[in-house]
Amino acid sequence: MNFKQLSKLITLENLIIVGTFLLVIIISAVTVFNKSANDKYTVAEITGLLEVENDGSLYYQNVEAQFIESKEIISLRIQLNDVDLEEIEIGNKIYVEKINTSVGEIYNYSGHKRGDTLLWVVYAFIGFLIIFLGKEGTKYIFGTILVLLLLTSGVLPTILNIMPIYISALALLAIISFATILLRLRNLKLASIVSVSQTITLILIFLFNLILFRLTFLIDLFYTDVTLLSSDVSLTDYWIIINTAIIFIAFGVSKNTTLDVAKSVSDKKKKYPTSSAMNLIKVGTHHNQYASARVINSMFFVFLGLSLPYILLSDGLGSPTFWDDPRVVQSIILFINASLSALLLGPITAIISAIALTKTNKSSPQYKLGRKKPTKLASN
Repeated sequence: MNFKQLSKLITLENLIIVGTFLLVIIISAVTVFNKSANDKYTVAEITGLLEVENDGSLYYQNVEAQFIESKEIISLRIQLNDVDLEEIEIGNKIYVEKINTSVGEIYNYSGHKRGDTLLWVVYAFIGFLIIFLGKEGTKYIFGTILVLLLLTSGVLPTILNIMPIYISALALLAIISFATILLRLRNLKLASIVSVSQTITLILIFLFNLILFRLTFLIDLFYTDVTLLSSDVSLTDYWIIINTAIIFIAFGVSKNTTLDVAKSVSDKKKKYPTSSAMNLIKVGTHHNQYASARVINSMFFVFLGLSLPYILLSDGLGSPTFWDDPRVVQSIILFINASLSALLLGPITAIISAIALTKTNKSSPQYKLGRKKPTKLASN
């Protein structure tokens, strides 16, 4: 490889992508290796299946398990919610909680360990995306891959807990938006303007979501989850978290339309440098109509699929109608607010981008071909 080929590979976007991925991998490795050994749960592997007990209406599978680290062998009872469908197999990795009681230490089964399998599936999926999407496609979903790596490594919860979660979420998404737009458009000013406009829109959607959640009494979501009621999670923390979810949903919906609109305005200005701000706004707004329609059309069926069990099982879940089920109401409100973010952010991005590009063009020196500035003759 000669110097020219090497210089082509060392570009700003390549350095940002590689540097970011390396940073995430390093942080993930440090997080994993520095994990405390005194965690509440310990990982064990099932080594033997014993008899199934029937205790009234409840069934229990007795098993032998061995801790992965200490190699200690213990006996456990695992409750079976459905004897026919739920299967416990040798080799399954499970979480075990050690509890100190007056009669000694006892071990409780705390669920299957799914993380290892999921982690490899996610990394294989990311590799699949990079191979089939290519360089340009990878730049387009750079933010998604980054957050997915942060999520699977366990770093994302740490980042969100640095400050109040809604502030941390807005800051993280603003950085991701800025980096993604900079990679695609290579325009520092435009990336800054679009990131700021997107952050402002997300704040407005977050406040609007708070109002709608209060009007529809979605505080009942906390009381419909038995695991929440028996946990140490406070109602206030839960309320803030479920409202912060709209920030991520709205960002995911509007991110693509924002990039498309900003790119269309930028391309129009490059192709026709004399285009007016109004003409650029029309181009961006027109492009946003199609981009938003595609996103909203797909997103509706995503939310419908997520809420379908609660719609069909509303009678058995104790709701008079599915319209009164808080989980269905939550899905509908999230869909509406996410759609609003896509619709509002497109015109805002088009207006700010057009004004910024027009001002930049006017401030740069203009040269006209075929006409020379007349020289002034000195008078004798």
